[in-house]
Amino acid sequence: MTDNTDPAPVINISPNLTADQRQCVEQSVAQMIARHREAITRRRATEAERLKPWRDAHEALAERLANHPDAALVLEALRTNSHHLDGMPIDSPSPTSSLSSVTIEVREGLEVFALPFDFDWHWQASDGGNFAPRSVSRETGKAKIHAGVSSAEGDATWITGHASVGVVLSTETEVAAVGRALRSTKERGDICGGNYESDATSEGGTEITVVRGDTFVTSATDKRWRVRCSGAELGALHDNGGFGIGDPISVAWAMLPGSIYTLNVGAWVYAEAHAGFPLILDYPGKAYSDIEANLLLLTLIR
Repeated sequence: MTDNTDPAPVINISPNLTADQRQCVEQSVAQMIARHREAITRRRATEAERLKPWRDAHEALAERLANHPDAALVLEALRTNSHHLDGMPIDSPSPTSSLSSVTIEVREGLEVFALPFDFDWHWQASDGGNFAPRSVSRETGKAKIHAGVSSAEGDATWITGHASVGVVLSTETEVAAVGRALRSTKERGDICGGNYESDATSEGGTEITVVRGDTFVTSATDKRWRVRCSGAELGALHDNGGFGIGDPISVAWAMLPGSIYTLNVGAWVYAEAHAGFPLILDYPGKAYSDIEANLLLLTLIR
């Protein structure tokens, strides 16, 4: 099994940046990844605590069935004579989505950062051998990520992927700054389940983050979707039908002289699934999360 649980991020930096600025970019990426790791750890701990009573109950049920030959034979016969069903939801017509016009207010102190950005980076993590294909470019501002949890994808129960672009900032005087991000996304989340104790979750969205050196400053997230099913729920589908402008996201902070900041905008996905325990038919939990993002521009008012 290939261990992709915590691979090194891939960072692409403009050759025009100074050595100090390049170091700041690398430190800021490390800080953002550290925050994502901490969030995943908290999430997994909460989930493990929630599932403990159910797993204890399953172990007790399995023990009783194992000690009852007639019940075990009936269940085995039902499994043998049943057709395996994938359990994936059937695609339904998606609502059409069109790009609306976007107006950018021009005012004193407004800075607009467009292509090419100063840097891009991408990263993934999982608890098994799964791999999240992803790409991002500071030249085009396009990011794409796929994350899947199923027997065909690998043996992980969760996987996440991130892809971002950003710019480097500094100031000669202390100022109040407001950063905003303009982006559009095409997203899709598929989940299915049905086994006893099975579950599946698909999430994704975009985020804007400010880091000073290796210190987190502030962030804002636009969670574009979240779908989840568990137990007897067979599944759900999210599909926004095409590229659409995300909800406005902005961050505000005090910029201090003598420091180098990074202003990042990116896309992220998360998928988690547990196969559960088949009693008659086998409907293992599966989850897929896909996003394509046009990271169009960043604006700064100071």
